[in-house]
Amino acid sequence: MRKQFGRLFLYIMMLVLMSNLTGCSEVETGINITDANTVSDSTSFDKSKPTGQGGLVWYMFGNRQEPDLSIVLDEVNKILQDKINTTLDLQIFPTEDEYLQKVNTALASNDPPDIVFSSKGLVDYHANSKAGNFKKLDIYLLKYPTLNSIIDNKYLDYFRINGDLYGIPAMKKNAHNRGVMLREDLVHKYGMDLDQITTLESLEPYLEIIRENELQVIPLAVAGMDFSFGLIDWDFIIDETVPGALYPDNSGDEIVNQFLAPESIEYYKLMRRWSINGYMHKDAATMQNTLELLKSKMFFAAIHTLSPGKDAEISEHTGIGWVQVDMSEPVTTNEDILDAILAIPSGSKNPDKAFLFIELLYTDSDIKNLLDHGIENVHYTMVNENTISYPEPQDSGYKPGFGDRFGNMFLSYISDREDPLKYEKILEYNRKSKALHSLGFAFDHSDVEIQIRACGSVVSAYSSMLFTGSCDIDSTIEQFRKELRAAGVEDLLMEMQYQYDTWHSSR
Repeated sequence: MRKQFGRLFLYIMMLVLMSNLTGCSEVETGINITDANTVSDSTSFDKSKPTGQGGLVWYMFGNRQEPDLSIVLDEVNKILQDKINTTLDLQIFPTEDEYLQKVNTALASNDPPDIVFSSKGLVDYHANSKAGNFKKLDIYLLKYPTLNSIIDNKYLDYFRINGDLYGIPAMKKNAHNRGVMLREDLVHKYGMDLDQITTLESLEPYLEIIRENELQVIPLAVAGMDFSFGLIDWDFIIDETVPGALYPDNSGDEIVNQFLAPESIEYYKLMRRWSINGYMHKDAATMQNTLELLKSKMFFAAIHTLSPGKDAEISEHTGIGWVQVDMSEPVTTNEDILDAILAIPSGSKNPDKAFLFIELLYTDSDIKNLLDHGIENVHYTMVNENTISYPEPQDSGYKPGFGDRFGNMFLSYISDREDPLKYEKILEYNRKSKALHSLGFAFDHSDVEIQIRACGSVVSAYSSMLFTGSCDIDSTIEQFRKELRAAGVEDLLMEMQYQYDTWHSSR
């Protein structure tokens, strides 16, 4: 590993040691390291150990099965064969439905993969751990203790279920906030003062400028339930498609139906006015992916979940320059910390090697950067010791963009289109974010599955219309309320409140 990169990593880890994940004394980052200068060589492997039944198989959720994946894996496997005497077969699945179907089928078979990506809502970490689909990992942490010097047990405690650890979380950004993305060229063209944009309502004059003057541009990109509720950053008990949430400011512990809260209804009415004013696409209710809309160059603004450097990230992904306007303070939620976990299926034939490979994702910069960026001088070129440039970022044969979903993000190179202080800013962002009171709470669905499905069906029938202002709000809300009540929403909220109160009182 390059010496300068080692010094940067040491600096970052020192910042982490001094910082707090959420600005709250009860919650610590759980990241610490004893000797960052030698992090890539900190594990001693016995290469004489058998590899088990063939190499490792890893199922991953990503944008696509990368065209050049095989040649990247050839380079990865040279390192793996030398270090842990095994090889890797990485299989990337580009849609949530395909990934869920593939993983669920594999977990139920006699030949599952050795590593799977898990999160709160995709191959659910808690549900699969409780069902026995994932191996308990504490024994491997004792056997191979390197990760204990990198990820502190106080942080891993959030991932324990009845005292047992079933997955290793990514070291990454652990918070988020809300705001808007604006097209950089149009911001400059019309001399927009972004300091004046502090609420969604204050964005309206700028949307009007675009509507009047840029006839080929739609002022606001809205796609159904994507980035739902605008700036109202609900702390969902399950997810945004199911009633049940806490307010995001730790103002109380009452679980409410977020769809019918006064703040949400006001948001629907704003979207209705903007829809009538012509600020969004006429088919917004049937669209699903805001990021895909931004690639089209047809839109000026989008409500978005933000973090430091998100505008550069979106700019690189879309090939269009964007600027972000932060409009809320950062918070740390269960979704933030549970959105990127690697687990070892219980049926893996290579659990030791799987764990050692996961360990390398936190300690070996060569493997991390190969998987994140591909091969130097093939898929990117070095700008300096820590920064790379993609010659043709949209046409590269390898640019998966999923490096923050596994391993140690801070080992990864940054693009020359990103802020060179990106990692320092993320660590500071993590430190100052607010930990929500629900951090560590996991809802058990088992007694209310019928209500969840019924309420979910009602939500799917009404939510996109409300979020995109595609209907009369008052009459739709009245019918929405009636159908949710018939679907058992009160019983669902009552069970959520009971479990949350029980959990909260035991802390």
